[in-house]
Amino acid sequence: MKWLPFLQEIKNAAHLTLVGPLHGREHSATEPTIYVDGGTRFRGPSEVPTVSVGDGDSSLEAVEEILPAKKNYSDLAFALNDLPQSLTKLTLLGFLGGRRDHELLGLGEAHRFLKGRRAFTQLAFDGAIVGLVNGAVTLDIQRSFSLVAFEPAEIVLSGRCDYPFEGTLAAVSTVGLSNEGRGQVTLRTAAPCFLFLN
Repeated sequence: MKWLPFLQEIKNAAHLTLVGPLHGREHSATEPTIYVDGGTRFRGPSEVPTVSVGDGDSSLEAVEEILPAKKNYSDLAFALNDLPQSLTKLTLLGFLGGRRDHELLGLGEAHRFLKGRRAFTQLAFDGAIVGLVNGAVTLDIQRSFSLVAFEPAEIVLSGRCDYPFEGTLAAVSTVGLSNEGRGQVTLRTAAPCFLFLN
């Protein structure tokens, strides 16, 4: 399927998965899925809309929506750019653990994506990083975690953690570093924020 027909198919979808080049195993799609460049090699059977996009620099398999090799944006940025406002939950698999610059800038693209959302939206990178905007999420956290915002954000962090917080979290501040979860922890924010689960 090409990109524009895929977007038409998912125009009312609430959940979406993106599979990246570091996923490492076959992915059988149970919700609409975008295979991003090298993530295409993990494509499994599916009865839901799927598409592959990329410039081919990390994929030996042909992608359906071919992007220019010389461009000033990432394949992930392309995939996130035109997604419908109906989406409230995104799962990103295989975008962590490679080059640090790719990982950091992928988080930056996730921040830009969340910033453009009008309603509550949550995304998760490999179950290790949870981002959200325009609402609250409650997680059972039984380990250390850090809270990060890429721009100043008014947040409330409450529940069973060592360092609850209410106020303005400065951009990329160590104020949110190395907290300890001991059960149900709630994060509420109107601006994009990320919980790094260690």
